[in-house]
Amino acid sequence: MLKNLPLNQNTIVAACLVSALFASVNTIVLFSPLILILTFFVMIFTSVISRKKWTNFFPDLVHNYNSLPLYILILYIYTVISTLVSGVPLKEFFTYDFYRNEGNFFYSFSPLLLLIFMGKHSLNVEKILKVFVWVVPYIFFVFNLALSIPFFLAHNAFGGFMGIVSLVNIILLKNDKKLLLALIPNLALLYYSDSRGSLIGVLLAVVIYYLYKLNFKKIRRLFFISLIGSLAFIYIEGYMVWNASNRPVAPTLEEAIEYSDNLQLDSATEQVFSYIERSYTIVHRVYFYWPVAMDLFFRSPIFGIGFSRYDDVPHNIESNNYLFAINNSDAVLHTNYHAHNSYLHILAETGIVGLLLFFFIFRSFIRVAKKFTKNIYSDIVYILLTYI
Repeated sequence: MLKNLPLNQNTIVAACLVSALFASVNTIVLFSPLILILTFFVMIFTSVISRKKWTNFFPDLVHNYNSLPLYILILYIYTVISTLVSGVPLKEFFTYDFYRNEGNFFYSFSPLLLLIFMGKHSLNVEKILKVFVWVVPYIFFVFNLALSIPFFLAHNAFGGFMGIVSLVNIILLKNDKKLLLALIPNLALLYYSDSRGSLIGVLLAVVIYYLYKLNFKKIRRLFFISLIGSLAFIYIEGYMVWNASNRPVAPTLEEAIEYSDNLQLDSATEQVFSYIERSYTIVHRVYFYWPVAMDLFFRSPIFGIGFSRYDDVPHNIESNNYLFAINNSDAVLHTNYHAHNSYLHILAETGIVGLLLFFFIFRSFIRVAKKFTKNIYSDIVYILLTYI
């Protein structure tokens, strides 16, 4: 099961990684990212002890993981600097709410990190993941449904996590058809989460994955062009309507419903919304959250307005040169208020630089996954990247 690392390092790193995977069912305490950090330092410490020469560790780490840890380290340093420069006091880094709310989107990527580290350390990832997809639904059925103890504070977060579990389950079906019995409750929990975005994300990820595996290049290219074109139209149309509606910022749900009643939408759009259940939530995103993120990005496209500053309203943008600006608002809030779109949120808070760092991380994920001896690892990484 373990063969490439010294015994002491194998045992500790394996325990950390497996513990982090199974702890990921609980985002209330953000357990997994903390264990990942601990694992990283364990790897450094045990490498120093076993090699007697710590200077070799970082070059080996960069080489073995295609610079993945390096890009992650740069991203974390960049977000810390971005937060402090925008005026957030240093003391906020020592508060639980800062990590629980502001950096929550980092949590979405922790399962990918776990898979990469597990595969590189010769853990039997497939066997561990099989146990994981079997166990997860029973954990939630017992705690969420039977004992009414929620592990997630928002239904979209719950749906996002169950989407990851379901997609891993789908890929594992290739080698073990019995996992269909695990997929049924996992998909049931995904549906139970009532997260429409997660359901659509799973469906799109599966479609894109199979177009890729079946080598339908033209259809896949047409699919991507249609998807990007549709999103571009929605973003532009939403921004124009928001701009014409006196550019409202940070509306509550009740305010969003009021604004939606006063929006000057064309008759075709209104008719479409009339057939959609809870259409006001779509209006909330398309005509408020997304346009606000786009506007903040337009004001500071290179570095963004400052990490964690999207929800600090009213916004106080210092510069109007549309090159570099920060949200210097006196309000420093830690809420679940976000752009409901990871990429627009990243662009708003960290700009093009932040998004490029994420792009380099994605590229490293794929390159590392391609080196795995079993294709199932790279398939899982690919479908999860598509989903996220």
